[in-house]
Amino acid sequence: MEKKVRVSTVILVIIIALLIGAIAYIILVGKPDLQKLIGKGETISSQTETLETSPTPEASPEPTPTTAETKLPYFDPKNVVGVDKNKIEYNVCETSYFNSDGLTLTLRVNDNGEVEAVVGEIAKSGQEDYGLKKGMKRKVDKTEIITGLSGEATDIVYSEFGQDLDPKSAIFFFILKDGTVQYITVEDLLKSETLKPTGTVKGLTNIVKIQQVEAMERIDETGGPGYVTTVAVDSQGNSYDIGQILNVN
Repeated sequence: MEKKVRVSTVILVIIIALLIGAIAYIILVGKPDLQKLIGKGETISSQTETLETSPTPEASPEPTPTTAETKLPYFDPKNVVGVDKNKIEYNVCETSYFNSDGLTLTLRVNDNGEVEAVVGEIAKSGQEDYGLKKGMKRKVDKTEIITGLSGEATDIVYSEFGQDLDPKSAIFFFILKDGTVQYITVEDLLKSETLKPTGTVKGLTNIVKIQQVEAMERIDETGGPGYVTTVAVDSQGNSYDIGQILNVN
């Protein structure tokens, strides 16, 4: 009887040992997989943290302006060449555009650097203002090329001189590619047989800008008469009074 009890006890101990061994094996074998899973979780967490803390990419720098976009020299009243600054004072004013209820003129630079001119319909008031009852040479709404320019035009600027409207002192200026300036008066534009420049503004080189300004002659401390003139600005920022050069002020 005692032998049977001992055998049963031994068997029970063996079974318990096997169970403990099996549990231990499962735990030991399963642990590496659990570590791998935990490791993957740490990797994902690390990547997410990296994305969240990455610095915002710097904005691309502004493109360098091309020559055409580069700012032109501005008009400086102190840099008007050949003028007694104690006698004439200059100030910037609004630019004039050709504007007449009785006459429409359109001038533009085409792709070849040529200047095209188109005369619109002329009302009775325009005929009177510009003395066009006789002598009109342009056909209405016909595009014509101004021939005889000494080079390609880059810009066109319209200006008026004096106190009253005068076709001889209402002028379109053409800045040419070589920095010189030519012009045509409204009178010549409308009445000349051949559409060509009235002339060249002498003494101007490296001109990049033309604009209208106000001028005031200083007679005494209180000032004096004022008028509108036009200046040409060169690449160095020096200005030249075109009204004085052409003697139309």
